[in-house]
Amino acid sequence: MHPSLDLQNLSRFPPPLRAIATRASQGSLEDLIHLVSALEDSEPPKDISAYLPVFHANLNPSPDIPHRREFISTTNSRAIVALRGLDDLKFGIPKEVLPELWPRIWKWASFLHTSELDMIGEILLLISAVIHHSADVISSTPGVRKLIVRGWKLIYEQPGGPPVTPGYHSCVMKILTKMKVANPIHLHEFIQGAGGDIEDVATLLTRSLYHYFPTSRHPFNYEGFMWIDAVFHALGDLKILDSPHMKKVFLDAGLVGSLINIICVFSVSQLRQLDDITLDALHLLQNMLEYSSEEVVLRQAVAAGLLRGLMSCSVIIAGHDIVAQLFRTTLSRGTIYRSVLSEISQSLPELDAFAASPSFIASAFFTGWRDFRALVQGRMDLTKIRNIDVTRKACGDMNCQEIRRKSEFQRCGRCHSVYYCNPRCQRADWTLGGHRTQCELIRTSMLASGDALTSRNTFFVRVVLNDEYETNKQHVLARQLGCLQTHPSALLVTIFDYSSGRARIDVQPASTLLKDYPYLNWRDYLPRALRSEGRMELHLVLVPTGESGMQAWLFSLRSTLSALQDGVRALAAATAQFPDPSAELLTLVENCRRSVVQIHQ
Repeated sequence: MHPSLDLQNLSRFPPPLRAIATRASQGSLEDLIHLVSALEDSEPPKDISAYLPVFHANLNPSPDIPHRREFISTTNSRAIVALRGLDDLKFGIPKEVLPELWPRIWKWASFLHTSELDMIGEILLLISAVIHHSADVISSTPGVRKLIVRGWKLIYEQPGGPPVTPGYHSCVMKILTKMKVANPIHLHEFIQGAGGDIEDVATLLTRSLYHYFPTSRHPFNYEGFMWIDAVFHALGDLKILDSPHMKKVFLDAGLVGSLINIICVFSVSQLRQLDDITLDALHLLQNMLEYSSEEVVLRQAVAAGLLRGLMSCSVIIAGHDIVAQLFRTTLSRGTIYRSVLSEISQSLPELDAFAASPSFIASAFFTGWRDFRALVQGRMDLTKIRNIDVTRKACGDMNCQEIRRKSEFQRCGRCHSVYYCNPRCQRADWTLGGHRTQCELIRTSMLASGDALTSRNTFFVRVVLNDEYETNKQHVLARQLGCLQTHPSALLVTIFDYSSGRARIDVQPASTLLKDYPYLNWRDYLPRALRSEGRMELHLVLVPTGESGMQAWLFSLRSTLSALQDGVRALAAATAQFPDPSAELLTLVENCRRSVVQIHQ
């Protein structure tokens, strides 16, 4: 036994207290209460070595205490009073004593926090005080993380949020920074304390960030910063970036919004000590958006102030690369969604004003912002132009060449996907064109694709695709020509990959793409393209949505004549005569500009 815990130290008390301390060490609850009251009323310096043996003796539990509810009332009461006495001594307890004292503290703490909830605050205060000198001993105790996280959760379950009692949340903050989640057992305890599921952990951490986040009513303070830093320690220990499942759980819990709030406030602060936590938030945000940049995630992130926060971070040297990467890829590809573009456009006045500041113009990101701004402006211009090409439809009967306004067509009442210029063409396609068998497959394919985008977004994708094709038509034909030279009889698919905002165009045989995108309606599109005799091309639009998948649309490019495809195939067959077919392709495009009408649908 450590000398500080020896009952002989009771002789250090003055005579009036010595007798009280002796009876308290022998099990007198009344004298123990008297002794603790004297401790609370006394002025420093306090003779800690005199009090410690008394509290140590009263924390000696029966072996079955942690497993039994029917315990002797005085035993329970003496333990509670002893713990509160230790709480008064906490900052003066010698670190050499803690390894021997901690097992008794823990045995009662682990029992009382489930049976006497009023003790959780005192337990947290005591652990936070002694963990500095005995982090290894405490961290290696089975079940301690469950207690800590449960105490953390109980703080938030009280009406009105965290209690006004000073220090409770600070205790959790201090403990979190000292106690790592280093293995699966620790993680299991953490999850059990939060409620039993990783979703409970995500909710707790995200809620904690929101509660202590500075607002106009509750301005920034150092304690709030330290709390956010502690939550970040927990996020790092949980290794949420190592698991796609963890990323999804925290994404669903609203972590992206919390990170954006932190970045927006901390990045404009004059306190340079906030830069590190801002960069931590920025790095975590980048990983979350790289995991999922689906339309709904990007739209909500932009609405929460993502662009404003990133612009502010761009002047922090260490954050430049992350900001540039997010603008160059994630945000640029997001402009293909009409809903995301609308949110971006609402932020532009503020962003343009910020971009005009001397500090931003001098930053390394200024060129990247200028490129992104030009892309956004180009996409916004497309929303203002009523392009007749994307408001027309082509008849679903592949033997018909009619391309007219959508209002002049009737669509199939079952699949709602195929349009006809008259009932005769609809009957012909139903009986001879194969739509009888394809109709239900189209409906099933649309449901299986999981495409939750609104018709407004899908329409805008078609607008962007049409503009991209018309702008780069000669380049598209050149890529088709190259593919035909190696696959002369293949049915081609032109791919528009929007991984970086602007399309990267490629052409591949359709047969190479079927396995990669099985949910697309190939069964309907491929036979129609084959029957069209060059009047229907297949265009595949790809927008990466992060680790979680790829958004893909399959559009048809319908033409009134097959002149373009006939010309490209003729050039491919005569490769030896045209080592550089650029001039021939330009002539082909110009000759067909007025005679061939083309639409995407």
